[in-house]
Amino acid sequence: QDRDASGVSLLVLPITHRTLREVIRNLNNLRIFLEKNPTFAPLIAPAPSPATIQQRLTSIMSRRREDEARRLESRSLSELHQVSLVLLEATNLLSTVGDAMHRIMEGLPHDTRARIISLRFKDIVGSEVGAEAARTLVHSYMGLVPGNSDAVGDLLARECPSFFSASDRTLFQGSEMLQRALGAAATDAAEQTRLLQESLSHFSTVASSLTLGKLSEICGAYQSANFFGGVLELVVRFVRAHDGSSALQWYRGGQQQGAIGERAYQDYMAAMQNVLDLLASTAYTEKGTEFRTFIMDTLSKEELVHVALFGWYLEKGLEKELITLPSPYLENYLRRSEPDSGLLWQYLLVHHRYLEAAIVLSAKADQEGDLSQRVEALAQARAAVSGVHPTTPEESDLIHELMDRTDVAALQQQVHAALKRHLAATPQDDQIFRPKVVQAISELDSQLLTISALYNNYTTPFRLYDQSLGILHTARHKDPALVKQLWLDIIAEELAQTEPDTRSLADRIALLGKDRYPNTDVVMIDFLVDVLEQRNLAMRLWEAELPRNETGQVVASGDNYEVAISWVARLMIRGIGVPYQEVYRVYTQLLQTSHWQTKVGRVHLIEVLHYIIKEWSVSMSSSLSMQGGRGGGRGGVDQRTFDLTHLDSDLERFRDEVDGLDKTSQQLRNKLETLKKQLFP
Repeated sequence: QDRDASGVSLLVLPITHRTLREVIRNLNNLRIFLEKNPTFAPLIAPAPSPATIQQRLTSIMSRRREDEARRLESRSLSELHQVSLVLLEATNLLSTVGDAMHRIMEGLPHDTRARIISLRFKDIVGSEVGAEAARTLVHSYMGLVPGNSDAVGDLLARECPSFFSASDRTLFQGSEMLQRALGAAATDAAEQTRLLQESLSHFSTVASSLTLGKLSEICGAYQSANFFGGVLELVVRFVRAHDGSSALQWYRGGQQQGAIGERAYQDYMAAMQNVLDLLASTAYTEKGTEFRTFIMDTLSKEELVHVALFGWYLEKGLEKELITLPSPYLENYLRRSEPDSGLLWQYLLVHHRYLEAAIVLSAKADQEGDLSQRVEALAQARAAVSGVHPTTPEESDLIHELMDRTDVAALQQQVHAALKRHLAATPQDDQIFRPKVVQAISELDSQLLTISALYNNYTTPFRLYDQSLGILHTARHKDPALVKQLWLDIIAEELAQTEPDTRSLADRIALLGKDRYPNTDVVMIDFLVDVLEQRNLAMRLWEAELPRNETGQVVASGDNYEVAISWVARLMIRGIGVPYQEVYRVYTQLLQTSHWQTKVGRVHLIEVLHYIIKEWSVSMSSSLSMQGGRGGGRGGVDQRTFDLTHLDSDLERFRDEVDGLDKTSQQLRNKLETLKKQLFP
């Protein structure tokens, strides 16, 4: 720093012009001498050094010492010759820009100015940072002499070509045109367009010499002038000139191409950021949509341009728009870069590739995540193939396998939920059972298991009877003795309560049976009705269905008594969905079995059969009314739809049997007689 006559602080060179001229004169004399004596210090290309110290020592020792000394002396003189030329250029540069140093530094950003001030002369001639600073000084100096820029450019190109090459000159000319274009915006649109295009032509010519910083500066100016095409074209020229092929190879090669490829890829993405910044500024405008379309259409073969654009869509939360882009590179990008995001299978669904989407979702279910996420992925996969009609045996097998996996995963989720209920009901100080439950829950949450593992390792040891039934149903396993025992365990578990509740028992059986019927290998209707009715009669379970008076005594009237004792039949019909005809068959067969030959047992079954027939006829009549039909048969019931003929003789037989069994069951006899007359007048 120095001060002028008025005391204002100035940034000047720390060397006088006289000293600079003396240095330049001496360096020129040295140059002239070396040119006149070319053999004294010939300029030769530097030879590559041996790869290792050991190789270098071997190379030296293999030659005569005198020859080696002569060779090293010659190389040293050559390098001194080269350094002297660079020193001369650097000194000429400082001599040229010295008087304008203060104005140059005033126009630079603060960080750039600080960096240049910190440099020494040897940095300018011996480092890339110094060389870049020298070029900055040159460009700034050229901007100070616009009217004489050609002459100054000729001088710099002649006196210091290392710091002002032909590329630098072209870049400066492009910058001049860009500045003129920005100034012409308000007066002449056509002139502005011409100047912008000419500046783009100049910048494109020297794209390989542009730095990322300079590229961003130019693109920012283009954006302010709405020269969107110029931004895109210059960026593409830049990345192509800066080893774009290495960047693409690094991207395609799974990041296995080394540091050079990685740096090229990073530079490519940094350059593309200029395009993305432009997109961000126009994202929600008509221009933004047009520009995105322009990029896709114009650069359909520039894969990394598409990759950068995909990343921008994701950053802006435009996933739905991303998966609809008509890009040939999108699927590969999603497979490589976003395998766990859920976008790949959505992309495949959008393009009606349902089976492939299901495969991706199935694989996702095996990856990281809790059990609910795995089950959800499989459910989505199942939904994806719900309308697919397989065309090959392989596709058919794949769909069936997917369906089975989904069913087993749903069972695993049920087992997981059951164990969590067990855990909640287990005392905190339980040191035996509780740790086992905790471990089991953790295992179920960590991976999808086979159906055999679920049964053998979880439902059986922890006595999860409901889930065991579900496993047998899903596996289509036939083991009548095992199924019966599971049902007995379920019934016993419910009836072990202090006050057995038929509603709770019925709800549990309905839940287990409604989705699995008519698989009678698991939902064994004959067995269930027999067992439940035995318990119903022996334990007077039906009393739980009756109202009670203020003292807690059961109040049994004709209608509510019949409804109460028939809760098992109602469970089968309404809870599980067994047809009336099938339930009627089960009860009539029970009348023939040996353990139902007691008077109380037979009267009980006939009471329930009366209820079934009555509800059956009412249900059919309601169905016919909804269909708009008229009763065309006996008792107002259409015989074409509901044939009650065989029930006529059954009702008569039931009535006679009640007369023979229990003369006190006059009320039941009257109900049977009344129903017979209603249906068969």
